[in-house]
Amino acid sequence: MNGSAAVVVPVADHIAASGTIGTDHAREMVRRMVSTDFGRWSEMVRRAGYCRSPIRVHGSVTISDTGRLVYTSEDEPDRTLLIRCGNRRATACPSCSAEYKGDVWHLLKAGATGGMKGVPTSVAQHPKWFVTLTGPSFGAVHGDACGSRRSRSACPHGVSRCDRQHSTDDVVLGDPICSDCYDYSAAIAFNWMAPELWRRYTITARRELANELRITEAEMRKLVRLSYAKVAEFQRRGVVHFHAIVRLDGAGDPYEAPKPIPESLIADALRRAALEVAVELQLGTDRRVHLTFGRQVDVRSVQAAIDGDALTPETVAAYIAKYATKASEDFGLDSTIRTSAAARYAGLRDHVIRMIIAAESLSGTEGFGGIGRWLHMLGFRGHFTTKSRRFSTTLTAPRQARRTWREASDPADRSSCPEVDRDWKFAGLGYLNHGDRLLAESARVEAIEARWLSRLDAA
Repeated sequence: MNGSAAVVVPVADHIAASGTIGTDHAREMVRRMVSTDFGRWSEMVRRAGYCRSPIRVHGSVTISDTGRLVYTSEDEPDRTLLIRCGNRRATACPSCSAEYKGDVWHLLKAGATGGMKGVPTSVAQHPKWFVTLTGPSFGAVHGDACGSRRSRSACPHGVSRCDRQHSTDDVVLGDPICSDCYDYSAAIAFNWMAPELWRRYTITARRELANELRITEAEMRKLVRLSYAKVAEFQRRGVVHFHAIVRLDGAGDPYEAPKPIPESLIADALRRAALEVAVELQLGTDRRVHLTFGRQVDVRSVQAAIDGDALTPETVAAYIAKYATKASEDFGLDSTIRTSAAARYAGLRDHVIRMIIAAESLSGTEGFGGIGRWLHMLGFRGHFTTKSRRFSTTLTAPRQARRTWREASDPADRSSCPEVDRDWKFAGLGYLNHGDRLLAESARVEAIEARWLSRLDAA
Protein backbone atom coordinates (compact mmCIF):
# COMPACT_ATOMS: atom_id res chain seq x y z
CA MET A 1 0.00 0.00 0.00
CA ASN A 2 2.84 2.40 0.81
CA GLY A 3 4.42 1.94 -2.61
CA SER A 4 1.20 2.74 -4.40
CA ALA A 5 -0.04 5.47 -2.08
CA ALA A 6 1.46 8.14 -4.33
CA VAL A 7 -1.00 7.30 -7.09
CA VAL A 8 -4.08 7.65 -4.90
CA VAL A 9 -4.37 11.44 -4.91
CA PRO A 10 -3.85 12.16 -8.65
CA VAL A 11 -6.04 9.25 -9.78
CA ALA A 12 -8.72 10.18 -7.26
CA ASP A 13 -8.61 13.79 -8.35
CA HIS A 14 -9.00 12.68 -11.96
CA ILE A 15 -12.08 10.59 -11.08
CA ALA A 16 -13.56 13.39 -9.01
CA ALA A 17 -13.00 15.85 -11.86
CA SER A 18 -15.76 14.09 -13.80
CA GLY A 19 -18.22 15.57 -11.32
CA THR A 20 -19.98 12.26 -10.62
CA ILE A 21 -18.53 11.72 -7.12
CA GLY A 22 -16.75 13.79 -4.52
CA THR A 23 -12.98 13.90 -4.06
CA ASP A 24 -13.05 12.17 -0.66
CA HIS A 25 -15.17 9.31 -2.01
CA ALA A 26 -12.93 8.99 -5.07
CA ARG A 27 -9.86 8.68 -2.83
CA GLU A 28 -11.61 5.99 -0.77
CA MET A 29 -12.30 4.04 -3.96
CA VAL A 30 -8.75 4.32 -5.25
CA ARG A 31 -7.22 3.37 -1.89
CA ARG A 32 -9.30 0.18 -1.97
CA MET A 33 -8.45 -0.60 -5.59
CA VAL A 34 -4.69 -0.22 -5.15
CA SER A 35 -4.61 -2.20 -1.89
CA THR A 36 -2.89 -5.59 -1.97
CA ASP A 37 -6.04 -7.39 -0.76
CA PHE A 38 -8.44 -5.79 -3.25
CA GLY A 39 -8.92 -9.14 -5.02
CA ARG A 40 -10.07 -10.88 -1.86
CA TRP A 41 -12.25 -7.91 -0.88
CA SER A 42 -13.91 -8.04 -4.30
CA GLU A 43 -14.46 -11.76 -3.87
CA MET A 44 -16.12 -11.22 -0.49
CA VAL A 45 -18.38 -8.58 -2.03
CA ARG A 46 -19.31 -11.01 -4.80
CA ARG A 47 -19.98 -13.83 -2.36
CA ALA A 48 -22.16 -11.48 -0.31
CA GLY A 49 -24.24 -10.98 -3.45
CA TYR A 50 -23.13 -7.35 -3.89
CA CYS A 51 -25.27 -6.55 -0.85
CA ARG A 52 -25.84 -2.83 -0.35
CA SER A 53 -25.45 -2.99 3.44
CA PRO A 54 -23.65 -6.21 4.40
CA ILE A 55 -23.18 -7.36 7.98
CA ARG A 56 -19.54 -7.27 9.04
CA VAL A 57 -18.46 -9.97 11.51
CA HIS A 58 -15.14 -11.08 12.89
CA GLY A 59 -14.20 -14.37 14.51
CA SER A 60 -13.01 -17.88 13.72
CA VAL A 61 -14.08 -21.43 12.90
CA THR A 62 -12.36 -24.40 14.53
CA ILE A 63 -12.79 -28.19 14.38
CA SER A 64 -14.71 -29.30 17.47
CA ASP A 65 -12.68 -32.43 18.25
CA THR A 66 -9.17 -31.21 17.56
CA GLY A 67 -9.45 -27.46 17.96
CA ARG A 68 -7.71 -27.00 14.62
CA LEU A 69 -8.27 -23.56 13.15
CA VAL A 70 -10.24 -23.77 9.90
CA TYR A 71 -10.80 -20.08 9.32
CA THR A 72 -10.11 -16.73 10.92
CA SER A 73 -11.27 -13.33 9.82
CA GLU A 74 -7.90 -11.88 10.91
CA ASP A 75 -6.61 -12.84 7.45
CA GLU A 76 -9.39 -10.97 5.65
CA PRO A 77 -9.41 -7.35 4.40
CA ASP A 78 -10.31 -5.09 7.33
CA ARG A 79 -10.19 -8.28 9.48
CA THR A 80 -13.91 -8.88 8.91
CA LEU A 81 -16.15 -11.16 6.86
CA LEU A 82 -19.06 -9.77 4.84
CA ILE A 83 -22.48 -11.43 5.08
CA ARG A 84 -25.70 -10.56 3.24
CA CYS A 85 -28.08 -8.27 5.11
CA GLY A 86 -31.05 -10.34 3.88
CA ASN A 87 -33.40 -7.35 3.62
CA ARG A 88 -36.35 -8.18 1.36
CA ARG A 89 -37.13 -4.50 0.56
CA ALA A 90 -36.09 -3.49 -2.93
CA THR A 91 -35.34 0.07 -1.81
CA ALA A 92 -33.14 -1.13 1.05
CA CYS A 93 -31.02 -3.68 -0.83
CA PRO A 94 -31.66 -4.54 -4.52
CA SER A 95 -29.43 -7.61 -4.34
CA CYS A 96 -30.97 -9.28 -1.28
CA SER A 97 -34.42 -8.22 -2.45
CA ALA A 98 -33.89 -9.90 -5.82
CA GLU A 99 -32.79 -13.09 -4.07
CA TYR A 100 -35.85 -13.03 -1.82
CA LYS A 101 -38.13 -12.36 -4.79
CA GLY A 102 -36.59 -15.32 -6.62
CA ASP A 103 -37.18 -17.57 -3.62
CA VAL A 104 -40.82 -16.48 -3.40
CA TRP A 105 -41.28 -17.04 -7.14
CA HIS A 106 -39.92 -20.58 -6.85
CA LEU A 107 -42.20 -21.21 -3.86
CA LEU A 108 -45.24 -19.96 -5.77
CA LYS A 109 -44.41 -21.64 -9.07
CA ALA A 110 -43.72 -24.96 -7.36
CA GLY A 111 -47.16 -24.86 -5.76
CA ALA A 112 -48.86 -23.73 -8.95
CA THR A 113 -47.25 -25.93 -11.60
CA GLY A 114 -45.19 -28.54 -9.74
CA GLY A 115 -42.18 -30.23 -11.27
CA MET A 116 -39.71 -28.47 -8.96
CA LYS A 117 -38.71 -28.18 -5.30
CA GLY A 118 -40.09 -31.63 -4.50
CA VAL A 119 -43.60 -30.85 -5.76
CA PRO A 120 -44.94 -33.31 -8.38
CA THR A 121 -46.11 -32.08 -11.79
CA SER A 122 -49.56 -33.47 -11.04
CA VAL A 123 -50.47 -30.35 -9.01
CA ALA A 124 -50.68 -28.46 -12.28
CA GLN A 125 -53.98 -30.23 -12.85
CA HIS A 126 -55.43 -29.29 -9.46
CA PRO A 127 -58.09 -26.56 -9.58
CA LYS A 128 -56.64 -23.17 -8.59
CA TRP A 129 -57.93 -19.63 -8.12
CA PHE A 130 -56.32 -16.22 -8.01
CA VAL A 131 -57.96 -14.36 -5.13
CA THR A 132 -57.68 -10.63 -4.41
CA LEU A 133 -59.11 -9.20 -1.17
CA THR A 134 -59.14 -5.43 -0.69
CA GLY A 135 -59.82 -3.17 2.26
CA PRO A 136 -63.16 -1.39 2.73
CA SER A 137 -63.75 2.30 2.11
CA PHE A 138 -62.72 4.75 4.81
CA GLY A 139 -63.70 7.80 2.80
CA ALA A 140 -63.61 9.06 -0.78
CA VAL A 141 -60.14 9.23 -2.32
CA HIS A 142 -58.79 10.56 -5.57
CA GLY A 143 -58.94 7.85 -8.22
CA ASP A 144 -59.33 7.13 -11.89
CA ALA A 145 -63.10 7.62 -11.64
CA CYS A 146 -62.98 11.08 -10.07
CA GLY A 147 -64.06 12.95 -13.21
CA SER A 148 -66.94 10.56 -13.89
CA ARG A 149 -68.67 11.02 -10.53
CA ARG A 150 -72.08 12.54 -10.99
CA SER A 151 -72.41 13.99 -7.51
CA ARG A 152 -70.81 17.40 -7.10
CA SER A 153 -72.27 18.20 -3.69
CA ALA A 154 -69.87 19.37 -1.02
CA CYS A 155 -69.06 17.30 2.05
CA PRO A 156 -69.89 18.60 5.57
CA HIS A 157 -66.52 20.34 5.58
CA GLY A 158 -67.26 22.23 2.38
CA VAL A 159 -65.04 20.14 0.08
CA SER A 160 -66.59 19.41 -3.33
CA ARG A 161 -66.16 16.15 -5.18
CA CYS A 162 -63.17 15.95 -7.52
CA ASP A 163 -64.03 16.50 -11.19
CA ARG A 164 -60.52 15.91 -12.55
CA GLN A 165 -59.42 13.04 -14.73
CA HIS A 166 -56.23 11.75 -13.09
CA SER A 167 -53.30 10.26 -14.96
CA THR A 168 -51.83 7.03 -13.63
CA ASP A 169 -48.81 8.85 -12.19
CA ASP A 170 -50.76 11.68 -10.52
CA VAL A 171 -49.30 12.21 -7.04
CA VAL A 172 -52.73 12.81 -5.50
CA LEU A 173 -54.05 9.34 -6.38
CA GLY A 174 -55.06 7.59 -3.18
CA ASP A 175 -55.21 10.78 -1.14
CA PRO A 176 -58.57 11.60 0.52
CA ILE A 177 -60.71 14.16 -1.24
CA CYS A 178 -61.47 15.52 2.22
CA SER A 179 -58.95 14.60 4.92
CA ASP A 180 -61.37 15.64 7.67
CA CYS A 181 -63.99 13.16 6.39
CA TYR A 182 -61.50 10.29 6.02
CA ASP A 183 -61.61 7.72 8.84
CA TYR A 184 -57.91 7.42 9.60
CA SER A 185 -58.35 5.50 12.87
CA ALA A 186 -60.45 2.80 11.18
CA ALA A 187 -57.94 2.55 8.31
CA ILE A 188 -55.09 1.95 10.76
CA ALA A 189 -57.27 -0.52 12.69
CA PHE A 190 -57.88 -2.45 9.46
CA ASN A 191 -54.15 -2.67 8.71
CA TRP A 192 -53.55 -3.77 12.30
CA MET A 193 -56.18 -6.52 12.10
CA ALA A 194 -55.59 -7.57 8.48
CA PRO A 195 -53.60 -10.71 9.46
CA GLU A 196 -56.45 -11.78 11.75
CA LEU A 197 -59.00 -11.12 9.00
CA TRP A 198 -57.01 -13.35 6.65
CA ARG A 199 -56.83 -16.11 9.27
CA ARG A 200 -60.59 -15.95 9.72
CA TYR A 201 -61.03 -15.91 5.95
CA THR A 202 -59.23 -19.24 5.52
CA ILE A 203 -61.41 -20.79 8.24
CA THR A 204 -64.62 -19.34 6.81
CA ALA A 205 -63.73 -20.43 3.26
CA ARG A 206 -63.46 -24.05 4.41
CA ARG A 207 -66.75 -23.75 6.27
CA GLU A 208 -68.48 -22.25 3.24
CA LEU A 209 -67.13 -25.01 1.01
CA ALA A 210 -68.56 -27.62 3.38
CA ASN A 211 -71.91 -25.84 3.22
CA GLU A 212 -71.77 -25.87 -0.59
CA LEU A 213 -71.12 -29.61 -0.55
CA ARG A 214 -73.85 -30.08 2.09
CA ILE A 215 -71.55 -31.99 4.38
CA THR A 216 -69.98 -31.26 7.75
CA GLU A 217 -66.55 -29.68 8.06
CA ALA A 218 -65.19 -32.91 9.53
CA GLU A 219 -66.45 -34.82 6.50
CA MET A 220 -64.99 -32.23 4.15
CA ARG A 221 -61.53 -32.53 5.76
CA LYS A 222 -61.62 -36.21 4.80
CA LEU A 223 -62.50 -35.31 1.23
CA VAL A 224 -60.52 -32.23 0.12
CA ARG A 225 -58.22 -29.52 1.47
CA LEU A 226 -57.59 -25.89 0.50
CA SER A 227 -53.93 -24.85 0.27
CA TYR A 228 -52.77 -21.31 -0.39
CA ALA A 229 -49.91 -18.85 -0.71
CA LYS A 230 -50.52 -15.11 -0.32
CA VAL A 231 -48.69 -11.81 -0.51
CA ALA A 232 -49.75 -8.49 1.03
CA GLU A 233 -49.63 -5.21 -0.90
CA PHE A 234 -50.27 -1.60 0.04
CA GLN A 235 -52.81 0.25 -2.06
CA ARG A 236 -52.10 3.88 -2.93
CA ARG A 237 -54.32 5.02 -0.06
CA GLY A 238 -52.08 3.16 2.42
CA VAL A 239 -54.47 0.26 3.11
CA VAL A 240 -53.34 -3.36 2.85
CA HIS A 241 -54.89 -5.87 0.49
CA PHE A 242 -54.02 -9.49 -0.31
CA HIS A 243 -53.24 -11.48 -3.46
CA ALA A 244 -53.36 -15.25 -3.12
CA ILE A 245 -53.23 -18.52 -5.04
CA VAL A 246 -55.72 -21.00 -3.59
CA ARG A 247 -55.39 -24.65 -4.65
CA LEU A 248 -57.73 -27.59 -4.11
CA ASP A 249 -55.99 -30.80 -2.98
CA GLY A 250 -57.01 -34.22 -1.86
CA ALA A 251 -57.20 -34.94 1.84
CA GLY A 252 -54.48 -37.60 1.90
CA ASP A 253 -50.89 -37.07 0.82
CA PRO A 254 -49.73 -33.44 0.54
CA TYR A 255 -50.19 -33.30 -3.24
CA GLU A 256 -52.92 -35.87 -3.75
CA ALA A 257 -55.40 -35.12 -6.53
CA PRO A 258 -58.74 -33.84 -5.20
CA LYS A 259 -62.11 -35.52 -5.62
CA PRO A 260 -64.12 -34.09 -8.54
CA ILE A 261 -66.01 -31.01 -7.29
CA PRO A 262 -67.69 -28.37 -9.47
CA GLU A 263 -65.26 -25.46 -9.55
CA SER A 264 -68.10 -22.95 -9.44
CA LEU A 265 -69.02 -24.18 -5.94
CA ILE A 266 -65.50 -23.51 -4.67
CA ALA A 267 -65.31 -20.08 -6.31
CA ASP A 268 -68.64 -19.14 -4.72
CA ALA A 269 -67.39 -20.31 -1.32
CA LEU A 270 -64.24 -18.18 -1.67
CA ARG A 271 -66.29 -15.10 -2.58
CA ARG A 272 -68.85 -15.51 0.18
CA ALA A 273 -66.18 -16.07 2.81
CA ALA A 274 -64.58 -12.74 1.90
CA LEU A 275 -67.91 -10.95 2.36
CA GLU A 276 -68.76 -12.65 5.65
CA VAL A 277 -65.55 -12.48 7.68
CA ALA A 278 -65.36 -9.59 10.16
CA VAL A 279 -63.62 -8.38 13.32
CA GLU A 280 -65.15 -6.16 16.03
CA LEU A 281 -62.69 -3.77 17.65
CA GLN A 282 -62.96 -1.07 20.28
CA LEU A 283 -61.39 2.28 19.38
CA GLY A 284 -61.13 4.08 22.68
CA THR A 285 -63.99 4.28 25.15
CA ASP A 286 -66.71 5.67 22.92
CA ARG A 287 -66.34 3.94 19.57
CA ARG A 288 -66.51 0.40 18.22
CA VAL A 289 -65.70 -0.49 14.60
CA HIS A 290 -66.83 -3.40 12.45
CA LEU A 291 -63.88 -4.31 10.19
CA THR A 292 -64.40 -6.34 7.02
CA PHE A 293 -62.76 -6.83 3.66
CA GLY A 294 -63.94 -4.55 0.86
CA ARG A 295 -66.89 -5.39 -1.33
CA GLN A 296 -64.60 -5.70 -4.35
CA VAL A 297 -63.61 -9.37 -4.21
CA ASP A 298 -61.90 -10.87 -7.24
CA VAL A 299 -61.84 -14.68 -7.61
CA ARG A 300 -60.50 -15.86 -10.96
CA SER A 301 -59.85 -19.40 -12.14
CA VAL A 302 -56.23 -20.24 -12.96
CA GLN A 303 -55.84 -22.50 -15.98
CA ALA A 304 -52.97 -24.96 -16.32
CA ALA A 305 -52.89 -24.69 -20.11
CA ILE A 306 -52.39 -21.46 -22.05
CA ASP A 307 -55.68 -20.74 -23.77
CA GLY A 308 -55.99 -17.29 -25.26
CA ASP A 309 -56.31 -14.81 -22.42
CA ALA A 310 -56.54 -17.46 -19.71
CA LEU A 311 -54.80 -16.70 -16.42
CA THR A 312 -51.92 -19.18 -16.19
CA PRO A 313 -50.08 -20.41 -13.06
CA GLU A 314 -46.82 -18.90 -14.32
CA THR A 315 -48.45 -15.50 -14.79
CA VAL A 316 -50.00 -15.53 -11.32
CA ALA A 317 -46.75 -16.68 -9.66
CA ALA A 318 -44.78 -13.88 -11.33
CA TYR A 319 -47.46 -11.29 -10.48
CA ILE A 320 -47.62 -12.20 -6.80
CA ALA A 321 -43.84 -12.54 -6.41
CA LYS A 322 -43.48 -8.98 -7.72
CA TYR A 323 -45.17 -7.66 -4.59
CA ALA A 324 -43.18 -9.83 -2.17
CA THR A 325 -40.34 -7.30 -2.06
CA LYS A 326 -42.50 -4.19 -1.81
CA ALA A 327 -43.84 -2.66 1.36
CA SER A 328 -44.59 0.89 2.42
CA GLU A 329 -41.55 2.42 0.72
CA ASP A 330 -43.78 3.63 -2.10
CA PHE A 331 -45.00 6.22 0.40
CA GLY A 332 -41.45 7.23 1.32
CA LEU A 333 -41.53 5.15 4.50
CA ASP A 334 -38.73 2.96 5.80
CA SER A 335 -37.65 1.56 9.14
CA THR A 336 -36.17 4.93 10.17
CA ILE A 337 -39.61 6.59 10.19
CA ARG A 338 -40.89 5.84 13.69
CA THR A 339 -42.88 9.00 14.49
CA SER A 340 -45.14 11.47 12.71
CA ALA A 341 -42.53 14.14 13.41
CA ALA A 342 -39.92 12.09 11.53
CA ALA A 343 -42.37 11.60 8.65
CA ARG A 344 -43.02 15.33 8.50
CA TYR A 345 -39.28 16.08 8.60
CA ALA A 346 -38.76 13.60 5.74
CA GLY A 347 -41.24 15.56 3.64
CA LEU A 348 -43.82 12.79 3.28
CA ARG A 349 -47.24 13.67 1.96
CA ASP A 350 -49.93 14.80 4.38
CA HIS A 351 -52.06 11.65 3.99
CA VAL A 352 -49.21 9.40 5.16
CA ILE A 353 -48.44 11.70 8.09
CA ARG A 354 -52.09 11.62 9.16
CA MET A 355 -52.06 7.80 9.01
CA ILE A 356 -49.06 7.73 11.34
CA ILE A 357 -50.68 10.25 13.69
CA ALA A 358 -53.77 7.99 13.86
CA ALA A 359 -51.57 5.01 14.71
CA GLU A 360 -49.82 7.03 17.43
CA SER A 361 -53.17 8.00 18.92
CA LEU A 362 -54.15 4.32 19.15
CA SER A 363 -50.92 3.22 20.82
CA GLY A 364 -52.44 3.49 24.29
CA THR A 365 -55.72 1.79 23.34
CA GLU A 366 -56.46 -1.75 24.48
CA GLY A 367 -55.83 -4.20 21.66
CA PHE A 368 -53.18 -2.03 19.98
CA GLY A 369 -50.25 -2.85 22.20
CA GLY A 370 -46.97 -2.56 20.31
CA ILE A 371 -48.40 -0.65 17.35
CA GLY A 372 -45.66 1.93 17.84
CA ARG A 373 -43.16 -0.58 16.42
CA TRP A 374 -45.18 -0.71 13.18
CA LEU A 375 -45.66 2.98 12.42
CA HIS A 376 -43.33 2.67 9.42
CA MET A 377 -45.75 -0.01 8.11
CA LEU A 378 -48.86 2.11 8.75
CA GLY A 379 -49.91 -0.34 11.44
CA PHE A 380 -49.58 -3.54 9.38
CA ARG A 381 -47.80 -6.13 11.53
CA GLY A 382 -48.12 -9.28 9.44
CA HIS A 383 -45.70 -11.14 7.21
CA PHE A 384 -45.87 -10.01 3.61
CA THR A 385 -45.51 -13.56 2.29
CA THR A 386 -47.28 -16.51 3.93
CA LYS A 387 -48.51 -19.91 2.84
CA SER A 388 -50.30 -22.95 4.16
CA ARG A 389 -48.06 -25.78 5.29
CA ARG A 390 -48.69 -28.07 2.31
CA PHE A 391 -48.79 -25.56 -0.54
CA SER A 392 -45.18 -26.13 -1.61
CA THR A 393 -41.63 -25.83 -0.34
CA THR A 394 -40.53 -23.34 2.32
CA LEU A 395 -38.38 -20.23 2.08
CA THR A 396 -35.90 -22.01 4.34
CA ALA A 397 -35.20 -24.74 1.75
CA PRO A 398 -33.46 -22.58 -0.91
CA ARG A 399 -31.56 -20.70 1.79
CA GLN A 400 -30.27 -23.97 3.21
CA ALA A 401 -29.29 -25.14 -0.28
CA ARG A 402 -27.25 -21.98 -0.81
CA ARG A 403 -25.66 -22.37 2.62
CA THR A 404 -24.65 -25.95 1.83
CA TRP A 405 -23.10 -24.85 -1.45
CA ARG A 406 -21.13 -22.08 0.27
CA GLU A 407 -19.88 -24.42 2.97
CA ALA A 408 -18.53 -26.77 0.30
CA SER A 409 -16.68 -23.99 -1.52
CA ASP A 410 -15.29 -21.69 1.17
CA PRO A 411 -14.03 -22.48 4.71
CA ALA A 412 -15.28 -19.11 5.89
CA ASP A 413 -18.85 -20.27 5.36
CA ARG A 414 -18.59 -23.53 7.29
CA SER A 415 -19.91 -21.88 10.40
CA SER A 416 -23.17 -23.87 10.30
CA CYS A 417 -21.55 -27.32 10.11
CA PRO A 418 -22.25 -29.37 13.27
CA GLU A 419 -18.64 -30.56 13.59
CA VAL A 420 -17.14 -27.09 14.01
CA ASP A 421 -17.16 -24.46 16.73
CA ARG A 422 -18.06 -20.94 15.73
CA ASP A 423 -16.96 -17.75 17.43
CA TRP A 424 -18.48 -14.80 15.60
CA LYS A 425 -18.94 -11.26 16.83
CA PHE A 426 -20.82 -8.41 15.23
CA ALA A 427 -18.42 -5.77 13.88
CA GLY A 428 -20.78 -3.40 12.10
CA LEU A 429 -23.39 -2.91 9.41
CA GLY A 430 -22.59 -1.66 5.94
CA TYR A 431 -19.31 -0.85 4.23
CA LEU A 432 -16.56 1.04 6.02
CA ASN A 433 -16.92 4.08 3.81
CA HIS A 434 -18.87 5.47 0.88
CA GLY A 435 -16.08 4.64 -1.56
CA ASP A 436 -16.37 0.93 -0.77
CA ARG A 437 -20.13 1.13 -1.23
CA LEU A 438 -19.72 2.78 -4.63
CA LEU A 439 -17.29 0.06 -5.73
CA ALA A 440 -19.68 -2.68 -4.59
CA GLU A 441 -22.61 -1.04 -6.39
CA SER A 442 -20.52 -0.67 -9.54
CA ALA A 443 -19.58 -4.36 -9.35
CA ARG A 444 -23.26 -5.28 -8.94
CA VAL A 445 -24.23 -3.35 -12.07
CA GLU A 446 -21.36 -4.91 -14.03
CA ALA A 447 -22.44 -8.38 -12.91
CA ILE A 448 -26.00 -7.71 -14.08
CA GLU A 449 -24.76 -6.43 -17.44
CA ALA A 450 -22.51 -9.48 -17.87
CA ARG A 451 -25.42 -11.79 -17.07
CA TRP A 452 -27.63 -10.17 -19.68
CA LEU A 453 -24.89 -10.19 -22.30
CA SER A 454 -24.33 -13.91 -21.73
CA ARG A 455 -28.06 -14.52 -22.17
CA LEU A 456 -28.07 -12.53 -25.41
CA ASP A 457 -25.08 -14.50 -26.68
CA ALA A 458 -26.82 -17.76 -25.81
CA ALA A 459 -29.95 -16.63 -27.64
